[in-house]
Amino acid sequence: MTKNRETDKARNALAEAKLAAQRLSKSSEKSVRMAAVAKGLARLHDYRLASETADLCVSPGEKLAAYTAIFREYITRRNPQLKELFEKVEWR
Repeated sequence: MTKNRETDKARNALAEAKLAAQRLSKSSEKSVRMAAVAKGLARLHDYRLASETADLCVSPGEKLAAYTAIFREYITRRNPQLKELFEKVEWR
């Protein structure tokens, strides 16, 4: 949805995903889901909400992954030439 510029649909889907993640009892699973939501919000360039969501991750690894995605989206939006550089690097 984010690639097809269906931002309203993407925002609604991410809001639902965030609510569903908040209901999870297992904190590790919740952290994985919150990081995924934060990454999606970063792709929509909603950095404030993305960082607030990333803060809900209890796993340091998931929190780092979410903030890395936020930074990547922010920096490539400000300097589109860097997008090509990020695409060349293999992220795991």
